[in-house]
Amino acid sequence: LSLHDALPISTTTLNAPTGLISGATYILIIKQGSASAYAVTWNSILKTSGGTGISLSNTANAVDILTMVYDGTYLNVTGQKDFK
Repeated sequence: LSLHDALPISTTTLNAPTGLISGATYILIIKQGSASAYAVTWNSILKTSGGTGISLSNTANAVDILTMVYDGTYLNVTGQKDFK
């Protein structure tokens, strides 16, 4: 299990991470700033159920938690949004 925090300060692109381990679980906590929320563009290594993509909260101070499991090719993502 690997845990990471991100606080976007502008519109952000997340590139494909390196050093991933097949079968490992990764958690990404994204905290929006107090003044506004920023969009995040995802690398194609991230896949979601139904292929619907990842939509983050767009309100100030929102906290979204993404859980990802690496299958050797893709990071399969589920998420919970808007913790405050």
